[in-house]
Amino acid sequence: MTPTPRRALAAAATAALLLTAAACSKATEGKASPSGAGSSTTSVSAGSSSSDSESSAPASSESGPSGGDIEAIDGSLSFTLPAGYQDAIDKINVPGAVAAVVDPASDAGFPTHIVIAKQSATGDLDTMFDSVRKQIEKKFSIKTEDANPPVDDIDGEPLKAFTTPEYTDAGKNITSALFMTEHDGSFYSFTTNTLPDNAGDAADAMVALVESVKWA
Repeated sequence: MTPTPRRALAAAATAALLLTAAACSKATEGKASPSGAGSSTTSVSAGSSSSDSESSAPASSESGPSGGDIEAIDGSLSFTLPAGYQDAIDKINVPGAVAAVVDPASDAGFPTHIVIAKQSATGDLDTMFDSVRKQIEKKFSIKTEDANPPVDDIDGEPLKAFTTPEYTDAGKNITSALFMTEHDGSFYSFTTNTLPDNAGDAADAMVALVESVKWA
């Protein structure tokens, strides 16, 4: 039986949510918060069954429509859905998440997805970005790389970005990228998670989404 988008996202969740949750953890004096990458802060995890994961999510089992504009649940920003993507904010449970989209056609078991998370800014962007990066490298024993996307800012705000090499989570090899910016007193992380074979398409979707962002 082909997994529903909710079940597929739940099964793919641990690395995706950990990466995004790390971006929502506080940076204190340049060091990662103990509640960040070192611990799970979401009720959705690859270690739980699909039914357990679904129990913490909204009742709807259908994805949102493909195409068109999406507004963050807190009204802080809006963006245009990348081609083929659907609204998926009701399929995840990530601290600070204000928007999420998924490409259901990318892979039934691990669909490419992008999560936008927000937290109040404490310190500067460089410190926060470096803190998140170190958490991810330590957790997954990897070395991230600076990313140079073909976009310099997010609706006028400077961005920083890194990508991961392939790493294993829940028995799957995946790859991730994170863009981060600061706007109006908050940090915003844009995280994409995908199978390596879909990395090129995922990168294109991330850039398209980021280029379309409009702050409220």
